[in-house]
Amino acid sequence: MRLSLQRILNFMPRKKQPPPLNISEALARANRDPAKAPEFFRSLLSQTLFSFKSLNAQGESAQFLDQSGEPFVAVFSEVAFVPKDVPSGYVVESSPGHRCLTEMRGHRGVLNPGQEAFKVFSKENVDTILDLLLTVKEKPLATSTIDIPHDTRSDFQSQKALL
Repeated sequence: MRLSLQRILNFMPRKKQPPPLNISEALARANRDPAKAPEFFRSLLSQTLFSFKSLNAQGESAQFLDQSGEPFVAVFSEVAFVPKDVPSGYVVESSPGHRCLTEMRGHRGVLNPGQEAFKVFSKENVDTILDLLLTVKEKPLATSTIDIPHDTRSDFQSQKALL
């Protein structure tokens, strides 16, 4: 009896990708070791995030001001991190991380403001991440990798508590 290579491969166990880390845990790891940043970005893009969305038809994100007066969009990785006092005219909305980043395009964003482990995304960071994500989606998965630019990774250790 002769078996084709494909039939043999069908019987072999396949390597499974480990489930993504909790975003907060992945962020804490990346803050300690910037080499762990890819884990953080995988978690960020694949898991649910929470933000304040306007009740009007456009559904735009609420913007807040940091201590220097610069506006930012607040995004939270856990419901427990969302402030209880929702701004007037807004609701808390959950959405996949990639969609949340898409809605943040053109704005500065902060993941988990007010928490010990947080991440500031410049407008350029958001654009770069989304552009890389779109590039990867256009290629076959077997050959695609996401290489996060160095400037996006290095600021894990240099962030100051701006908020």
